[in-house]
Amino acid sequence: MDFRERETEQKMVRVHVDISVFTENTAVGMVSGPLELAIVPQIGDVISFKADGSFEAFVGEKKLPFVGHLRITNRIVVVNQDEAVIVLEDITAATREGAERLLEMLGRHHELFVDVWE
Repeated sequence: MDFRERETEQKMVRVHVDISVFTENTAVGMVSGPLELAIVPQIGDVISFKADGSFEAFVGEKKLPFVGHLRITNRIVVVNQDEAVIVLEDITAATREGAERLLEMLGRHHELFVDVWE
C-alpha cells in the first residue's frame, strides 16, 4: 500500500450499541455489542441494520414499521476509551415470538449479544 492509498483510507470507529425489544405488555430482551461505523453518530442520526424476514414490529413514539432503521436516542462518549455507547430507539413487536425472532436476527447479522428475558 503506498502513501496515497493510506491517505484515502477511512478509519472506522467502534461504537457499542444497545437496542431493547418489547411487546405492548412485556420487556422481551435486548441486543448489544460493538459495531464498526464510519463516524461516531449523533443523537437523532439513524443507523440502518440488515433486516431479513417480515416482522410485525414498530419503532419510536410514532409507531413506524420496523424496516431496519433505528434512530439514536442517547450517546455516551467515554473518557480515555476508543468507543462511544449509543442507545437506539426501542422496538415493539406484536408478539413475544416475533420479538424473539427479531432479536435473534439482529444478533446473527451483526454479531451482537442477544439477551432474552423470561
